[in-house]
Amino acid sequence: WQQQLTHAEQKLNALAAITLTLTADEVATALAQHAEQRPLRQRLVALHGQIVPQQKRLAQLMVTIQNVTLEQTQRNAALNEMRQRYKEKTQQLADVKTICEQEARIKTLEAQRAQLQPGQPCPLCGSTSHPAVEAYQALEPGVNQSRLLALENEVKKLGEEGATLRGQLDALTKQLQRDENEAQSLRQDEQALTQQWQAVTASLNITLQPQDDIQPWLDAQDEHERQLRLLSQRHELQGQIAAHNQQIIQYQQQIEQRQQ
Repeated sequence: WQQQLTHAEQKLNALAAITLTLTADEVATALAQHAEQRPLRQRLVALHGQIVPQQKRLAQLMVTIQNVTLEQTQRNAALNEMRQRYKEKTQQLADVKTICEQEARIKTLEAQRAQLQPGQPCPLCGSTSHPAVEAYQALEPGVNQSRLLALENEVKKLGEEGATLRGQLDALTKQLQRDENEAQSLRQDEQALTQQWQAVTASLNITLQPQDDIQPWLDAQDEHERQLRLLSQRHELQGQIAAHNQQIIQYQQQIEQRQQ
């Protein structure tokens, strides 16, 4: 008994410092509560691991959606401007094409035009005055043909650039739709997970939010449980020491009675 008593006292003295002051019954109740709440703490960690990445992804998506929407607006404005330029250049092209066609018809009448003499009647209209002959002679069809070719190239280029812009806008619209769908899905998931979070924190009687750092609270819970277990060991050892002391006293009393 004396040896057992000494061993128990040594184990008691070797225990780490304990900051709690609870009775054995209070310690048992607290440890039971810790064990009961352990699944809740584990669920809290799991929810935190789901909600936080979703919140980060949602924040990234909102920035992306904002940027894509801005780019979409800018490209729409550029496309509208390009459509206006295309319309103007197409009209200019039609005008120059008409002029070139007129010049071509005039060119075919060059032989008849060369035979017109001042004072002689025109074989077509009978007029003896030919005021447009000099103007026709001054025509340079090559100039308008060059303009026609340049405008055709410009209209073609504007059409190609417009097609490219429309393709880019279509891609942006599809990306925007995908991002908005993903954001909507994330919001729904986050709402469901947040409701679960609120239920768990209510059961744990804490006010932590999903965006909070929960590690300090978890560490504090682990430390509290460690202190409870140490205190439980102390109560157990103190009980053993008391029992051993009682046995020693009883044994000594028996010896004294035998000696009388």
